[in-house]
Amino acid sequence: MDAIHGVTQGTLIERLGADHGDRPALVYPQRGLRWTYADLDARSLALARGLIAVGIEPGDHVCVWADNRPDWIPFQFAIARIGAVLVTANTALTAPEIEYLLGQSKTRMVVCAPGREAEEYLDVLAALIAGGACPRLARVTVMEGTPRDGMISVDELVAAGESVPASVVYERCANTPVSAPANIQYTSGTTGFPKGVVLSHENLVENAYVGAMTAELVDRDVMMLMVPLFHCFGCSVVVLGATTHLTPIVALQRFDPGGVLEAVESEAVTLIHGVPAMFRALLAQPDVRTRDLSSLRSGIVAGSMCPEPLMRRIHDDLGVEGICAAYGLTEASPGVTISNSAAPLEQRIGSVGIPYSGVRLRIVDPVSDVERPVGETGEVLVNGPGVMLGYFDDPEATSAVITAEGWLRTGDLGFIDEEGALHIAGRIKELVIRGGENVFPGEVEDALRTHADVADAAVFGVAHERLGEEVAAAVVLCPGASVDAPALTEWLATCLASYKRPRQWLFVDGFPLTASGKVQKFKLRQMAEAQGPRPSGEG
Repeated sequence: MDAIHGVTQGTLIERLGADHGDRPALVYPQRGLRWTYADLDARSLALARGLIAVGIEPGDHVCVWADNRPDWIPFQFAIARIGAVLVTANTALTAPEIEYLLGQSKTRMVVCAPGREAEEYLDVLAALIAGGACPRLARVTVMEGTPRDGMISVDELVAAGESVPASVVYERCANTPVSAPANIQYTSGTTGFPKGVVLSHENLVENAYVGAMTAELVDRDVMMLMVPLFHCFGCSVVVLGATTHLTPIVALQRFDPGGVLEAVESEAVTLIHGVPAMFRALLAQPDVRTRDLSSLRSGIVAGSMCPEPLMRRIHDDLGVEGICAAYGLTEASPGVTISNSAAPLEQRIGSVGIPYSGVRLRIVDPVSDVERPVGETGEVLVNGPGVMLGYFDDPEATSAVITAEGWLRTGDLGFIDEEGALHIAGRIKELVIRGGENVFPGEVEDALRTHADVADAAVFGVAHERLGEEVAAAVVLCPGASVDAPALTEWLATCLASYKRPRQWLFVDGFPLTASGKVQKFKLRQMAEAQGPRPSGEG
């Protein structure tokens, strides 16, 4: 089939519009929206002209803080066309978290949609602007709904762009090299402070192209977008994987398992990618066995480890015979390995597959860096075209994870088998992956320690049937304090996204410690699992 790669995202959409304009590109079945590549090209061009009109220059950072609305993808391409950098923001972020992200990323403009996770997004941005919290932020554009004072609508942005010749956009796009930064994705660090992963056009386009090529996309394929676009899984693996192979995308504004099944049936979707928690939700739908899902042929399950029984159910009950396991991380753009969809199911269940073309792996002793032989577990190191440019404005953190030879330290433990397939055994870092969302204990611990009644806190993951892992916290209270789990949960809602808040709690007099004074979290995990779930005040 036709495929396009080796270009910037801006050039990609220009070529799609010029050479394949009549082909279907993007469908929102719940909105009745159907765009061809000519439509997508035209919309992104109009938005690009608007961005220039309001003063966005090459290299400027533009943040998109919204769910999967129809204009999200056109903005992704529009920002790329003018040489600016897309900053993605999780829709679950609270006011302090988005303030940090916008400040650290030096964002000049935010594209936002009305909505609410922790708080109404537009109210949060209005308050930040009024309080002078983000002095670099010069403009807020609202995708849908009524803008607050000082903000403009997308229609107004497009109208402003009518004064900018299209040739200016084409010139900026032509002057943007594939090596230029294209995207900053935030991923929390072990210190609790999120770090901005800087990815180039080459990182993103080539990684997505190779991943889709490995999945053997064909002309009749139709790809489901059910993962959030603010994740690499959405804006890179799905969007760029599909567009580099001229594969139409069927999208929903928010993940809705019933809506996904309906869209698969009505639009004859053939490819479906998601995190394990999403597939569990699809399988839990009461009408899953009566839906005609026969069009499904393949897909990727990633974001967190997928248990063997779930992989079998995706294969057997959803009928995704070519379901693949994959491994990646944002710092690698994100794909690193993927299983062969044509291989026997037993092989696909047992590992996370072989490296992408152009990707090399090393397994080393986490302490000595000595290479580990085949079959022995060590830290997984990655080298290849997907390795990030670095962490934004943080050379120290960058040098800590990228060696002088260009190897990325993943912080994950794994081994390579005789067939060259990677097996992930665990994590060196204390990362908790809750339903595909990364939660670093240090960030949650720091938040808990600021509560007046909390003397100390230790956060860790416990096994969870649906989410893979759940966040748990052990808390030492100050003398005389009597705060309980629901109260702490409610308090954390003011400063942490919902997926970061513990759902299981231990209240202890002290922590088990090693001889050197480090908390033995494995003992706390054993205590929590023996205790079983306790009410937290959240679902």
